[in-house]
Amino acid sequence: MATATFVVGGMECEGCANAIKRSLAPVFGIRSVTVDLGAAEVKVDYDAQEIDPTRISNRIDEAGYKAEILQA
Repeated sequence: MATATFVVGGMECEGCANAIKRSLAPVFGIRSVTVDLGAAEVKVDYDAQEIDPTRISNRIDEAGYKAEILQA
């Protein structure tokens, strides 16, 4: 199990947080998603053999937000 943290631009409310969680939930390899609205960060626990932080970031971008990898 690995963890990556992303700074997410455009995430301003609980609805945004839920939209990001919904976009990541069905992705194979993602185990859990935690959102910190105050810090504009998303923490993702994932299986590194199934997915990588770049693909996770791309998925967040596809949901309409701008993700940058803070820590992987």
